Amino acid sequence: MTEKGLKFVDLFAGCGGMTLGLMQAGWSGLFAVEKNPMAFESIKANFLSSESKKRGVTLEWPDYLPREAIAIENLNDNDLKMRLFGKLDLVAGGPPCQGFSFSGRRNENDVRNALVEAYAAFVLKVRPTLLLIENVPGILVPHGKKRSSGSNPGKSYAQRLSSIMSEHYVFRGDVVDAAEFGVPQRRMRFFGVGILREALA
Repeated sequence: MTEKGLKFVDLFAGCGGMTLGLMQAGWSGLFAVEKNPMAFESIKANFLSSESKKRGVTLEWPDYLPREAIAIENLNDNDLKMRLFGKLDLVAGGPPCQGFSFSGRRNENDVRNALVEAYAAFVLKVRPTLLLIENVPGILVPHGKKRSSGSNPGKSYAQRLSSIMSEHYVFRGDVVDAAEFGVPQRRMRFFGVGILREALA
């Protein structure tokens, strides 16, 4: 894997946990997208510094993208499509989970819920071979009762994501317990993975 240099981009990267895990698994990180300035400072320290070079976990970071906090909706989509279409092996991401979590208000109208679709839009623009999305199990559960109006009434956001991707990706998801993978706590998480249909031909 390392020899092939499989490349990924991490969306909604936070402080870079998924970025670190992928790089430790042998993947090459191109860049990470995170809009919170404090979280992005952690990304800079951990993946864009002289110390990160010593540890072998440096993001390549292309010249056309500023090294700064940025919201996914503020990316130059046309520019990224031109530069990245068909050239990425993986787009990973963990969109905000507050609107899906049963530990919170689980607000159907939480504007952050739409960032799942922003993730899907990015994937469809650049067409990586693989996609990976992480979230809370509540993303599998529809909000409220089935309604007769609105887009995809009665569908969970995981189902919406699968539907949006279906033309170009085979997509599957399931809930796993992080404790079964070395995390010292019971932590249930949804992981969805997809593969480009063309890659299966």
